[in-house]
Amino acid sequence: MKLPIATALLLPFVSSQTVLETNPQECIDPADYEADTDFFPEKYIPHNTTDLLTVTYHNSYKIITNTFQNKSYLLYQCGTEIPQNEVDSGDHHLVLSVPHTGGVAITQTTQIPPMEMLALRNEVSATIGNPSLIS
Repeated sequence: MKLPIATALLLPFVSSQTVLETNPQECIDPADYEADTDFFPEKYIPHNTTDLLTVTYHNSYKIITNTFQNKSYLLYQCGTEIPQNEVDSGDHHLVLSVPHTGGVAITQTTQIPPMEMLALRNEVSATIGNPSLIS
């Protein structure tokens, strides 16, 4: 009998955080943004594959650090608020919303076959390089 009473008393203090099962694959609706939501429930752990990268996760953004080049990249979930304090810190080489939906630029024609193998040829939106070498 004491358990239902204790549960009823503690219920208002339980977090109302939304729990996602997978990482969003497209922009979220800004109207659905909740600061307490973890938008990256599936976390990549680089120490199992390399010691050249570190990834720190926050609710709506992650910071990827290339320890070899000493550069960090701030990736925030598209549709959420940009973590302005992180941007203002100037610590990051690049700030980008994810998932990236703006296409891909390639610099060499040898990059085309892997894009085709991934069925992403239509995502190539620009070729950077000498135009006289492009056929």
